[in-house]
Amino acid sequence: MSLTSTQIQALTTTQISGLSTTQISALPAATLALLSTTQLGALLTTQLDAITSKTLGSLTSATLGALSTSQVQGLTTSQISSLPAVQFADLGTKNIAGLTTNQVDALSTSTLNALSSTALGALSTAQIQGLSTSQVAGLTAITIGKLGTTDIAALTTTQLDVLGTAILNALSSTALGALSTSQVQGLTTSQINGLTGPTIIKLGTTDIAALTTTQLDAINTTALNALNSTSLGALTTSQVQGLSTSQIASLTSGSVTNLGTTNIAALTTTQVDALSTAALNALSSTALSALTTTQVAALSTSQIAALTSTTLGKLGTTDVAALTTNQLDAITTATLNTLTSTTLGALTTSQVQGLSTSQINGLTGATLLKFSTTDIAALTTTQLDAVTTTALNTLSSTVLSALSTSQVQGLTTSQINGLTGATVIKFGTTDVAALTTTQLDALSSTALNALNSTTLGALTTTQVQGLTTSQIASLTSTTVGNLGTTDVSSLTTNQVGALSTTVLNALSSTTLGALTTTQVQGLSTSQINGLAGTTFSKIGTTNLDGLTTTQIDAISTASIKTLTTATVGALTTSQGVALTTSQLSAFSASQAAAISTVTLQGMTTTQIGVLLGVGAT
Repeated sequence: MSLTSTQIQALTTTQISGLSTTQISALPAATLALLSTTQLGALLTTQLDAITSKTLGSLTSATLGALSTSQVQGLTTSQISSLPAVQFADLGTKNIAGLTTNQVDALSTSTLNALSSTALGALSTAQIQGLSTSQVAGLTAITIGKLGTTDIAALTTTQLDVLGTAILNALSSTALGALSTSQVQGLTTSQINGLTGPTIIKLGTTDIAALTTTQLDAINTTALNALNSTSLGALTTSQVQGLSTSQIASLTSGSVTNLGTTNIAALTTTQVDALSTAALNALSSTALSALTTTQVAALSTSQIAALTSTTLGKLGTTDVAALTTNQLDAITTATLNTLTSTTLGALTTSQVQGLSTSQINGLTGATLLKFSTTDIAALTTTQLDAVTTTALNTLSSTVLSALSTSQVQGLTTSQINGLTGATVIKFGTTDVAALTTTQLDALSSTALNALNSTTLGALTTTQVQGLTTSQIASLTSTTVGNLGTTDVSSLTTNQVGALSTTVLNALSSTTLGALTTTQVQGLSTSQINGLAGTTFSKIGTTNLDGLTTTQIDAISTASIKTLTTATVGALTTSQGVALTTSQLSAFSASQAAAISTVTLQGMTTTQIGVLLGVGAT
């Protein structure tokens, strides 16, 4: 440099503007730095354009800051593109704001990413919108954050579409929150698919609510399940209904709950059908009760089969009552047996009648007790036939007495055979009186002997006559007595013939006195032979008179000795004649004295001779 700094600073603006472009291009940065603000202001656009990129990049901040807006606008795009970030910032916010669209478009992404928030903030919205897609695509998340909310909100859809998901996911809540709903709606499905849950949360509820159905369908399942209740709750019912079945199927119970009761209730039946059983079983009572009866009815049988009793209980009584027959048939007996009385009591009679026989067969007595008496009374004959005897024997009198006579008559003989006496008593007299002969024949002897007088007394004479001889043979004297005199007198001769002598001897006078003459005459000689003398007195004089001579002959001498004088006195002539000499020899003097004169007159001299010897020793 031949001129001193004093000389250079003394040059007039006319002299400065008169320098040729060749002279200007030859000036080093140090010389240009000596120019005053006034001198720099005199430089023409053609002169500035002649400054080399190297020299321009070496200028001080004071020199660059002294340039006017019009001078800066005159810089070529190559000069602008060559400026390092530091020198570009030295132009000053006013000059940066004055850059033309072409000049801004010439900025490299490395320069843009290196600019300070102040420098980037100086760019106008028009300049920001003038950035090319390649420039925008090269911006870092930090750079976009430096733009400021106004400039971010000014980005065009085309510009936003070139942002990578890595950049979008790295943006701050402030930056993402600055996006308008129209900008958010302009994001591509590939961009949406790459967003993480936290990123979507940063968009804010307004922007989330503005997402299109196509965009929502593009959200990956990991991101969906990472959304909180605020974000998911921001979705409109139409947006929720737009979610794909694969998205719905991937939702965890927490995500389903986060949708909110309104959106849960808005799910389509197809979407409800896509919910995983793991999610359904983990839902809260609030979430499950939000399902409408239509939605519940849309659950598949595989979903229903996988539901726990706790989950079914959370549905609520209205929804339980809405379950279809096919759905109910899918519930396992293990689940049915653990349902509460509230849940089971919510079932309608038609639903109960729809339960399969295998389900009914698997129910415990405790479970059946949870059903209402109305539902028990609604069970079909086929269903009742499937109830196990174990379950039947644990049912209460309230439940058993709720059964109709036709239901009771529908019980199988194997069920009847397995009933205990206590269970039969619980049926009630009306139902006991309705049992068929075949059913009564199936009652075990243990059950029969455990019945009380009320239950046995409820049996009709036809039912009693239908009891088998083996059942009769197994009866205790108490049981026979509990039958009542009417039923005892209706026993057939075969049935009476099946009674053991032990039972006969233990019967009361009332019971034995109820026997008819025909029944007494039907007693076998072995039965007669086993009767105690006191038993004959219980039979009654009328029936004694009916004993045949063969039966008289069968009375043991031991029993003869215990006959009361009243019984002896009641013997008829033919019965007296039928007495053997060994029987007469067993008579005591008082018994002999009790024989009526009419009977004596009919006896043989041999018999009289025996009697004369009675008590002689």
